[in-house]
Amino acid sequence: MSGIADYVRAMPAGFRADRAGGLRAVYQFEFIDGGGRWTVTVAGGRCTVSEGETASPGVVIGISQDDFKLLAQGKLNAVQAYREGRIGVRGDTGLAVRFMELFGPWAGAVGRPAPPAPAPPQPEPQPPAPPPSPAPAPGRPVNPTLLNGSFDDYQPYVRDGEVKFWREFPERYGAHWEFTLISEADRRIHLMDSETFGKFTQKYFGGGGRDYHIHGRHSQVITSRYGFDVVFQQTVAAQAGRTYTFRGSIVSFYKGPGQERGHNKIFKTIGIDPTGGRDWRAPTVVWGERDGRDNEWRYPSVRATAQAGAITVFIRLENVEPDVGQTSLNTIHLDDFRLELNQ
Repeated sequence: MSGIADYVRAMPAGFRADRAGGLRAVYQFEFIDGGGRWTVTVAGGRCTVSEGETASPGVVIGISQDDFKLLAQGKLNAVQAYREGRIGVRGDTGLAVRFMELFGPWAGAVGRPAPPAPAPPQPEPQPPAPPPSPAPAPGRPVNPTLLNGSFDDYQPYVRDGEVKFWREFPERYGAHWEFTLISEADRRIHLMDSETFGKFTQKYFGGGGRDYHIHGRHSQVITSRYGFDVVFQQTVAAQAGRTYTFRGSIVSFYKGPGQERGHNKIFKTIGIDPTGGRDWRAPTVVWGERDGRDNEWRYPSVRATAQAGAITVFIRLENVEPDVGQTSLNTIHLDDFRLELNQ
């Protein structure tokens, strides 16, 4: 019968290297019922496992042996287990959330001998390297292409160490996207996929329950009665010297759909940092038009020439109305974003 050590050592079989990008991360699993500590390292598109704390972890995950086995089988609802206190997280909660993206079920590999590691190739003499181009900060992913531009796939919204819910409805934002809260006027904003938001508004606002989107399966919803300023971003591999166009579809509803048009209440702006920098405040970011048109789909576009092996795209959303009242919501939908290499 396989023990917990066999389940941990088999983890590389479930590793999805294509989803790791340039990620370098260290996970530590602590088994709360006596299974010890294990270090799982993701680097260079590979996953390695070792017993004990062999490196400083970015996140520590406390879990029982039984729940870990369910995780290996793909049968554990990690978000629900976290809410119920069956999983504990210390450190980078965003890294913990990303674990579910990086690993598929691996229980089928338990007990099988690990394949021998391939012999490293012998390096050939190389000419001196040219001065490096500007590059994004290490330790965070550089995606091979823009991923999930249609906002059809989602990850839990984790804030202050907690997976967030609005009433009983889970809050989520687009997988592969990074989310930054710049400011809030009062209580926190809410992030949902359009299907969940439709069900929420149907129950609490008397809506029709529509999954509102124009492409794919869903759209990203950002909503609040209070003012907010937020950014979505993603860093993508690029060819230095080539020109890229970032475009998408955005609609805002001041006080909700079917209400008065509130132009210049909710602003939508997209941008590109051609150096691969990840700070939306940087002077290197090339911003498009700051669009305040309301209650109509807008199709922003911005173009820039890459100066490095990666570029970062940004979507900034500014709701400048401090409060629209208890019975209203200012709402934004994001859909069908694309990054195109110009010919």
